Amino acid sequence: MNLGSHILLNVVTIPYRRSETVLAHSMLAAIPDNSIRLFDKHFYNADQLLTLSLQGGNRHWLLPAWNYIASETEESYGPRYRLLKLKMSLPARKGILHCQSSGTPER
Repeated sequence: MNLGSHILLNVVTIPYRRSETVLAHSMLAAIPDNSIRLFDKHFYNADQLLTLSLQGGNRHWLLPAWNYIASETEESYGPRYRLLKLKMSLPARKGILHCQSSGTPER
């Protein structure tokens, strides 16, 4: 994504072999309320996107869609711009429901 300006809120360095997905999950709590998070096209993790949406208030995210992402078009804004409703896998849904019912923090 090309952006005219960037705001940097947090920086973390990790060893080369550590997963960036694990690192990203640990940084979700630092994202402020009333914000939009822009992910790159290689980041698609339903658990983390749901956690981002459910924690805090008025937190949103944008992600360039790939052809393989299971989704339905909610609204179309032009030839390349659409609001999608993502379909979540059964394991991801079960994980979220378990965390909500048991009162444990989400993964």
